[in-house]
Amino acid sequence: MSSDISRQRFDPANDFSNVLMQQGRVQLDADWNEWNEILDRRWRSETIDIIGRCVVPLETSTGFEIQLSGGSLTIGRGRIYVHGLQAENHGNGNLEFDPILAESRGVDPLPYEKQPYYKNPEPLPEAGGPHLVYLDVWEREVTYVEDPNLVENAVGVDTTSRLQTAWQVRILPNVGDGATCATPDEELNGWLDIIQTSAGRLTSKAVGVATPSDPCLIPPSGGYRGLENRTYRVEIHDGGAIGDATFKWSRDNASVASGISAIENDITLTVDRAVWDSVRRFSPGDWVEITDDWREFSLHPGEVRQIDSVNDSSRTITLKSALTTGLFPVSGQNLTDPERHTRIKRWDQDPGGPAVIEVPASGTPFILEDGVEITFTSDPDGGAFRPGDYWIFVARTADASVEELNEAPPRGVHHHYCRLAVITLPDIVIDCRTFWPPSFGGEVESCDCTICVSAEQHNQGTFTIHQAVSQLLQTGGTICLGPGIFNLLSSRLEQMLRSSSGRRTGARSIT
Repeated sequence: MSSDISRQRFDPANDFSNVLMQQGRVQLDADWNEWNEILDRRWRSETIDIIGRCVVPLETSTGFEIQLSGGSLTIGRGRIYVHGLQAENHGNGNLEFDPILAESRGVDPLPYEKQPYYKNPEPLPEAGGPHLVYLDVWEREVTYVEDPNLVENAVGVDTTSRLQTAWQVRILPNVGDGATCATPDEELNGWLDIIQTSAGRLTSKAVGVATPSDPCLIPPSGGYRGLENRTYRVEIHDGGAIGDATFKWSRDNASVASGISAIENDITLTVDRAVWDSVRRFSPGDWVEITDDWREFSLHPGEVRQIDSVNDSSRTITLKSALTTGLFPVSGQNLTDPERHTRIKRWDQDPGGPAVIEVPASGTPFILEDGVEITFTSDPDGGAFRPGDYWIFVARTADASVEELNEAPPRGVHHHYCRLAVITLPDIVIDCRTFWPPSFGGEVESCDCTICVSAEQHNQGTFTIHQAVSQLLQTGGTICLGPGIFNLLSSRLEQMLRSSSGRRTGARSIT
């Protein structure tokens, strides 16, 4: 869900390193939030610079290790760092106490079908291969609607929200005969479609529009003509290229939201809260989106419906059209599943218009309201928007301004991917994980090596010199070869080593 925030102003180009509070001043949510973004950017970039983009620490060497047994797939307990984000599998089964971090963790690997952020995973391929097992990591915003424990009972209202690092182990089937961990991205069937970033771009500005007869409104020359400060959110609903993609928008960052405790006949909803004040409330004619954790973690949007009526006293909302039967299951008493966190949030597109709006042709201006104009483009031209792409910008009454975005990429949601293994059913697993610090047969070498290859790894084909060179051609660094005899049968390998000598790639052999 989305937090009730005033603005988001973090820009890495400013090179800010901290936020300093001043005495006697008003404290703003935006300053604290920017401080957290400054720190997050520093930690992530530092992690990438030191250990790389997709690394398992030897401290938790079983982290996200893929194993096959009897047609079942398990995920090893431990941590991994993907593009600087720390994802952690806390394990399964009986708990043990970790005295270092002073916390409990499961002792067993996690079954594929019990992932915490993938409630209804795609079934495993029935046979064959090779199939690519990969990790998808992203940050999601969690409010009290998803986690009621964020509300302090002594206060009775939510005060903060959280960012949560979510992850999913997914499988891309039949990526091509002979595929290995070192196979280039473009040679893995379907892989580029998954890792491709959104092409969506958005421009925002204030424009003069015809003024209604209301004397309280600012004339068109004043730019933004609203009577209150607003935080606009524009979010892609259906993905695809321009012409197929759709969007929705909100003037309060889509923060008017509530949990749904019951659904009757797929059309009458009982919500935890229907009214906050005269403006922040659900009203007849509003467009609302109904969703839950299963929809979110499946990377699908919710269903958008229009409100027919609202009963404030009973906290019931009746929709104009029914939800898809069975999409949000209920008990015999019409109660929703509390584990799925079924929820409703308000969007502010025209009540007389469509539920979601088609993204207009590239470069075509679109007026949201009150002199606020947006324009969609794509980079590359003709590229696809992703469901859930969103942009945030503010409008202020003090100077009738609208924060200007200039062909800005989405602020989120950004997914980060990492190859874990290449499997061939029923029981063949090639481990694709990279470890830090580099090691030879369990013994940690000096940290002047970016990648280390042991003779056993090379000769068995689990991680060859060829694969190490291919990886470093993209990232740079040095290769260390462990003790032993390396079977160098490939003239292509020798040619690659010679051609890479001018790059930031070194090699040494120990026999």
